[in-house]
Amino acid sequence: MASLSPILTDQSEEVIANSQVRRKYPTDVILKLEGQMLSPRINFDIDANELPDNIIVEGRAPVRLNFEFESFKAKLDEQELKRQVFSLIILRKFSLPDAFSTSGTLYNSVSELLSNQLSYWLTQVDQNLEIDLDLGTLDQEAFNTFQLRLSYSFLNGRLRVTRDGSFSNQYNASDNISTLAGDWTVDYLLTPDGKFKVKMYSRSNINQLTNTLGTQSAVTTGVSLLHTQNFNEIKDLWKSARDKNQNEKMINPPNEEALKEEDDGEN
Repeated sequence: MASLSPILTDQSEEVIANSQVRRKYPTDVILKLEGQMLSPRINFDIDANELPDNIIVEGRAPVRLNFEFESFKAKLDEQELKRQVFSLIILRKFSLPDAFSTSGTLYNSVSELLSNQLSYWLTQVDQNLEIDLDLGTLDQEAFNTFQLRLSYSFLNGRLRVTRDGSFSNQYNASDNISTLAGDWTVDYLLTPDGKFKVKMYSRSNINQLTNTLGTQSAVTTGVSLLHTQNFNEIKDLWKSARDKNQNEKMINPPNEEALKEEDDGEN
């Protein structure tokens, strides 16, 4: 999980302060090994999922996170890609292209490391509990940028409830209640292998229409059914189904004696 706000082209206060921009999205660091096992060629890649295509920011152009991320990746050379991989693994966030040469990097890094260590300690309380804290900065405004992602697993990991969002004391009471509730997601594995999963979610959205009506945020809810299947080529999908049928036949072979008696009865 990482915030994409540092890599956006528009770094204005209105854009960076937007809750949808600041929130963390699923981000994967991919390690690629090619060549011989004892002397492989090591390459990295970064992939981000579930990025919204249009985030409305009052007074600014809509933020297209998916497009911004793809544009950012296209500009990365090998050295900068390695820096971003280091930033994601150690600091758990993207960094500005010149972040490693600025004087404020050490200060921000200390804040990130403290947040990560505190999250680790809290997670040790219960193996089913996952807590991700992001204090942002170590100043008097830290509470306004405080991010908390809390997940708990039930039913031996098949049911997972996640709360994600920030805390703020800048709005009225009704908005504070919505902020405290945050965005939540419920995932349930329909099959033990996790290939079939149902997902329910509730997310807060801020746009110009709700602001015009005097409402700070609107809530979007939904439910989806997901199927995940790993394969290298399309033909692997059919091969997997065929192998499964063959394995079932080997485990439960037909009763030859019963078939013989049935044939004798017909004759």
